[in-house]
Amino acid sequence: MCPLWTFLRFHGLLLTGRIRFPRRDHAKVFRDGAEAFRVFRMMRVSVADPGRHACVFLARFRPRGMSPALNRWFSLLPIPVFGGAPGLLQKWWLVNDADGSFLGYYRWKDRASAEGYRDSFAGAFMRRRSRGGSVSFRLYGADEAPAPPA
Repeated sequence: MCPLWTFLRFHGLLLTGRIRFPRRDHAKVFRDGAEAFRVFRMMRVSVADPGRHACVFLARFRPRGMSPALNRWFSLLPIPVFGGAPGLLQKWWLVNDADGSFLGYYRWKDRASAEGYRDSFAGAFMRRRSRGGSVSFRLYGADEAPAPPA
């Protein structure tokens, strides 16, 4: 996954109205075990043949050197680079207000796209800007995945 290509793809999708940031999901909650994560942003990608999502990817981390409030703002900056990833259908940005950890809940068209994202510059970027040992990635097939925020 090339950052320049995903940047250009994101802007093409945005300019044609195929990337949206609906607000209706804000403040919904996702439970990860006993922990509650609150949605603060959501992105939906409309593609020609969305089919049924085949994979859910969860990325959890604690940012290094910034407060949760600052990280919510900072998380806007990489959207144009990561938002154009091939196969990405939806993403929810979530925060655990109790401990300041963050969670990305992604729906992907196929497992290979999710794995490609995890193993690309996107995963490396997340690891570099996070507290040591705080990053975890989990992949699920659509039938075994936790339900999206509700």
